[in-house]
Parts: sequence; structure tokens; C-alpha cells
Amino acid sequence: MKKLLTIAAASLAFAAMAEYSAPRIGVTTITATAKNTIIPVAFKALSDGTSDITVTDLVKTNSLPDGTWLLAYNGTAYNSWQYSGGAWVSGMYSSESGNSEGELDATATVGSALWIVLPDENTYSTQVTIYGAYTTGITSSVSAGGNSAAVATLVANPLQSVATITVSPVSGDQIIIPGQEKIYSYRTNKSGTGNWRYDGATASLPSFNMGEGFWYVRAAKAEATTISWAAEASE
Repeated sequence: MKKLLTIAAASLAFAAMAEYSAPRIGVTTITATAKNTIIPVAFKALSDGTSDITVTDLVKTNSLPDGTWLLAYNGTAYNSWQYSGGAWVSGMYSSESGNSEGELDATATVGSALWIVLPDENTYSTQVTIYGAYTTGITSSVSAGGNSAAVATLVANPLQSVATITVSPVSGDQIIIPGQEKIYSYRTNKSGTGNWRYDGATASLPSFNMGEGFWYVRAAKAEATTISWAAEASE
């Protein structure tokens, strides 16, 4: 009987181990080539692989210069943290209305994006490492337009490759790519047919490099939508 109980206990232990699957670790390194660099939220929390990751856990501090700022746009203003004394600390990046110090346990949703702000020109080639639980089927949420004004959402390519996007635009939507001074605008004609336009001409949306981001500006009164990311097919 004792032997049977031992075998049964061992079987239960193996069954429990089989049901538990440790999260797959994901790591991405992005080169900050300017004072302001977009950082994708590409991973979940390592604690369980399904929860949203905390902002300060996602962005690792190795190689970052002291005085670096980390910003999260909340729809109207920024929450901010500063790298100081070897760790992220709550801090106020700007005293502009609505800005606030970021909570150390604040989380970020996969598919969204953050800003890294480097302290001076000598640090513009800094490698920024993000780390967390790898996940698939990532989409980016786009906020609804306001009653009388458009609303901007910051997103970035969360995949480990060049990616294209799929979205359901409405007339008046825009995609603004920081640093490139590029603005794509969606327009519909009288028959209801719509297309993206760039520099006055019909255009296809570009593909986005790993970590590359943009502002998606949702037209006034438009409902919230999502952006789907897909790895660009290799030639």
C-alpha cells in the first residue's frame, strides 16, 4: 500500500509539472539614435506570462545613462520615471498640465509604446533593452476620437521582425511617424471609397522596423479600433 501511495503521489507531482509551463522569455534591443526614442511594449509579465508588465520591469537599466527619462502617454499627458542611482524612480519630467510622476508598479499593455528621453547628445547611440514574457497574436489598441477633436495613441512594432499593419480607418485618421516628418492621412470620396494619402497622392502604408513606432490619430467621434501586426513576408 505504501508503495502504491508513493507512486500515486509521484504521478500527481508529474501531472502538476506538466500543467505548468514557464513563460518563454523575450528580449529586444533597440538603438536610441536620437534624444527621443519610441520603445515598444512587446512582452507580458514574467511572473505568469499573461499579466501586463510593469513599465519599470520592461525597460532594463543596463547601459542607460544616469538622468534618462521614461515616459508613458496616458491619452492627454505623460507619466514619467527617471533613471537615477542605478534604478527607476518616480519623477516629474515636465510641469505641463496633466503630467504626473509615474507609479513604480504602473503597467503597460502589450502593443502600446513608451518614450525614452536621453539626457544629452553624447548618449544618442545607447542600446535600450526590453525584457519580459514572449507572447503572440499582438494587437495595438487605438483610442476613440473625442467628441470634437481627434485623439492620438502611441504604438510601436512589437514583433521581432519588420512588420506591416492592418487597421480599419475612417476618414480623417492619420499616421504620424516621428523623426521622419511623415504624415499619412485617410480620406474617403463621395462614393465612400477611401484610401491612404501621403504628400498629396494615394499611397500604401509603409512597413515598420522592429521597435519603430508612430502616432495613430483617430478622427473625432470615431470609435476605438485595433491595429494588427504581421511579419513582413521575405522576398
